[in-house]
Amino acid sequence: MKENPTETHIVVTHGTVITLFVCAHNPGTPFEFWQKLGLPSYVMLDYPLYRIIGIVEQLDDFEAQSKGF
Repeated sequence: MKENPTETHIVVTHGTVITLFVCAHNPGTPFEFWQKLGLPSYVMLDYPLYRIIGIVEQLDDFEAQSKGF
């Protein structure tokens, strides 16, 4: 990421790992954050501070969104 700081990077991981990483860089407790996450979900972070930009806790309408493509 240091070599290409303007590019978008995607990291895919298990909910426990992303919870611990996000909570190490942001306020809040890991258990409360983990409870919010559904399947599938994702977190958008800035770089280099890894502050939360946005959270999609669950893609309830994932199937409906994908039918348009």
